[in-house]
Amino acid sequence: MAAYTIVWFDPDSGVGESEPVGTHPDHRRHGAVAAVLREGLTRLRQLGARRALVLSSADDSASLGLYESVAVSLAELTASPRHDER
Repeated sequence: MAAYTIVWFDPDSGVGESEPVGTHPDHRRHGAVAAVLREGLTRLRQLGARRALVLSSADDSASLGLYESVAVSLAELTASPRHDER
């Protein structure tokens, strides 16, 4: 497996969530996570999502930059702390 995420959708709130997000070390910086996130966001949009969240550590600037670059073209993204950091 090169990259993964689990995508959740709450139809009552219209909010989708991707967490966890990861890439095998041998496949980093090749676009695998961006492709997985784009697919997840596309599916959320098809389900009627109005907002998409990606839970990540606030101090992980490389990941946050990736998430923002994917969101710019596909969905509104709100950076939120991970469940274990709340």
